[in-house]
Amino acid sequence: MADKRITELNLHTSLTLSDVIPIVSGGETKKTTYGSLYYGIREGVVSGSKQISEITGSSLVTASIQYQTLTFTKGDGSSFNLTIPETTGSIFITGGVETVDYIDFNISANPTHEEGRIHWYDDAKTLAIDTGQQDFMIEVGAMTVIRGKNDNSFTLTKGMVVYINGEAGQRPTFTTASMVSEGLSARTMGIVASTIEPSNSGFVISNGVLRNINTSMYPANTELYLSSSGQFSSQVPTAPNHNVRIGKVLSSHTNGSIYVYVMNGFELNELHDVLISTASLKDAATNNGGSTLYRTGSVWRNSDNVRLTNSNMILASVSSSYNFADDTTAASGGVPLGGLYHTSGSVKIRLV
Repeated sequence: MADKRITELNLHTSLTLSDVIPIVSGGETKKTTYGSLYYGIREGVVSGSKQISEITGSSLVTASIQYQTLTFTKGDGSSFNLTIPETTGSIFITGGVETVDYIDFNISANPTHEEGRIHWYDDAKTLAIDTGQQDFMIEVGAMTVIRGKNDNSFTLTKGMVVYINGEAGQRPTFTTASMVSEGLSARTMGIVASTIEPSNSGFVISNGVLRNINTSMYPANTELYLSSSGQFSSQVPTAPNHNVRIGKVLSSHTNGSIYVYVMNGFELNELHDVLISTASLKDAATNNGGSTLYRTGSVWRNSDNVRLTNSNMILASVSSSYNFADDTTAASGGVPLGGLYHTSGSVKIRLV
């Protein structure tokens, strides 16, 4: 094939890193690979045992890279290396990366937040993934999060306690939880990680550390419980309100932190060893000694007649009038501990 001028060559736009391209400088024609030229331009400097200007002679047939060394092999069998300088900052990669032994992250770096960016987060000693919410990153392996939508007309602010109340486009929807009812408390999911505006999506932490939240009103190590309207409190809910533990204060500060772990309290009929088929006024859960289950049964008093029953047996039965010792006798020790006595028309049990 006759030699051609560069202007006579066909234009080739789909280059691979190993493709050889000519370079004209100072009236002299040289050649290099597209890969070495590309990275040389990106990094500003290419150094090694040979310079690009020395790539002359036989046609280049192969080019390979290992770590920071780019090896060129010419048609005559000779080869030489180029060293790619160590890269700092960002690297943009399209396509796949194969056979990577390891990646060393700069453990002291504190890069600006950028959605999709992965970096080392030294406080948690793990990798972090920046999300689309500027004040929240996912700490890999150190937290459990769920992404959902705020389908309400109001804003779900950071730190609100929420539960899943539906779905939208195969994603859950969130609304505020409350201790005031079973329906608003039993499905409590976690705490909003970053403010979610109406019709927008965001993250809820169900397990892990919520950072940069005002905890200055609570001492460190304070247990937190679900309150009303999506709020939390250090006050333990009392019946008939529902007890849902939300987490624990790790750091007491205006930019403090909470370890989130949701633990929902139980109704009596949710306990594994209690069987309540139906419940009526004055029923009690009792165990007849022949079963591991506690079952409901009636407890009632008619004047001095006392009757305790459950579904399997009569614990005590008085079919006619019965005279209990009075309180004077009980006070003098005439009634054993746990024994029954009467006073002012009521039947009582001696406890002390």
